[in-house]
Amino acid sequence: MRDTRFHLLAVLAAVSLGLAACAGAPPKAPSTGCNRCHNVATTLPPKHPTVVEGGIAACVACHPPKPDTIEPNPFPARMHRAHTRAGVECATCHGLRPDGSFILLEVPGSLGTLDVADFGRVKKAMETWATFPFLAGTHGVKRNLMCGACHARQLIPEDNETTLNARCVACHGTNAQVSAKLKSRLANPHIDPHESHLGDIACTVCHQGHAASQAYCLGCHTNFVMPIPGRAKS
Repeated sequence: MRDTRFHLLAVLAAVSLGLAACAGAPPKAPSTGCNRCHNVATTLPPKHPTVVEGGIAACVACHPPKPDTIEPNPFPARMHRAHTRAGVECATCHGLRPDGSFILLEVPGSLGTLDVADFGRVKKAMETWATFPFLAGTHGVKRNLMCGACHARQLIPEDNETTLNARCVACHGTNAQVSAKLKSRLANPHIDPHESHLGDIACTVCHQGHAASQAYCLGCHTNFVMPIPGRAKS
């Protein structure tokens, strides 16, 4: 595992070095200089204050990372969305320390913990977050919520998904509260997935962030009509 970890760190550094060539700059130590690929003066909004430095460190001076906020976080949401859709590698701005800390290069602190073997999972998750198919996309594109809104600092959820479910309840309320809100919108008020005869089931039993959602009830009650956000396209 140790050899694999240091191999990945070497790959991340190599990717960052390679990207420096996009602005015609000579290879150097990994850096998050935005001006390697952008003309920062023309990329920023017209009324944006003048930025002397061209790196992420300059951005976070005014837009500090908030890795576990459940509030909308427009700056990193827009940055990640644009760069993910453009196919920019995560290693351009991020790194992974030997202790598993997922970091923003040139910026102190950790954004969470990540196992080397799961680095690819995070990249794929970002792709679904940056688009609309599933609930992660709805939260990211419509609400400007970052990963931490659902995952806190736990980028890969534990098997029981306790953190994810706690975050669902923090924003949307308990099953009983959600049921009360949606009761008037149900086609049949007696068929309410949030008042299941199975008891108070976890949100993630039905709702998936990075995959298609489906009402658990349909596993038995195939004749029920139960629309759900983030379901697979038919």
